[in-house]
Amino acid sequence: MKNKTSRFNRGKIILLVTYIFVVLRAMSHFKITDESSFINGVGFGVLIALIVFFIEDIYKNNVYNKGFWAISIVFLPLISAPIYLIQRDKLIRLGSKFNRR
Repeated sequence: MKNKTSRFNRGKIILLVTYIFVVLRAMSHFKITDESSFINGVGFGVLIALIVFFIEDIYKNNVYNKGFWAISIVFLPLISAPIYLIQRDKLIRLGSKFNRR
């Protein structure tokens, strides 16, 4: 169980870093910083890492409704990732309850 908890904490950190880079990217559009291309590149890399992390977490755990969460993480990562983190334990419980085959 410790491995799942550390993976969950890593998700929180990646999500926080992604939101920081989203704010920095928004600032770069207003020419507040001169390193806008660097910030955009790093922010895009962190966003891709966030998507890969959550897709991996969804498919390694017995999450209820995996397809919905995978698609929502890919198309709406900044909205669905925090919702997934909040509902993660409940989704794992529901997955173990309803996905018995």
